[in-house]
Amino acid sequence: MQPQILYGLADFSESENLANEILSQTTDNRNLSLSADQISDYRYRIEKYLETKKPYLDSSFRMQDMVEDTCIQRHHLSATINTVYQMNFNGLINKYRVNYIKKNIHAKKWSNLSLEGIGMEAGFKSRSTFLQSFKKETGMTPSVFREINPQP
Repeated sequence: MQPQILYGLADFSESENLANEILSQTTDNRNLSLSADQISDYRYRIEKYLETKKPYLDSSFRMQDMVEDTCIQRHHLSATINTVYQMNFNGLINKYRVNYIKKNIHAKKWSNLSLEGIGMEAGFKSRSTFLQSFKKETGMTPSVFREINPQP
């Protein structure tokens, strides 16, 4: 085997960190280092957008929609979400969906819905993603959450 041919390295044994070397050779050179002011501005715009427009309630909501609506470049949006929230775009959106459910789980409009129906109302496309996200955020299933949090 000759990994130097595959990875384009002159001498495989000289590379202490092959992964970093490969990434530095193949990653495009966009500067993703954002200033503290940029991060603060983007965070404000992201949170204001999510809290006022509630786009996450639409199951077809995608990152491109947020890019267009907030006018934040895609790679800046992704970098900000990763840096500020320590998660990816889908994780952030699912977190907002779970928080929406937690606030409204006893809402009158949801009284006749199954837990799966409530998940769909909050923008989840699948039962499994809903249950997995809810448990990740709360440490319990939606049914347990509903039982231990009685109606106000």
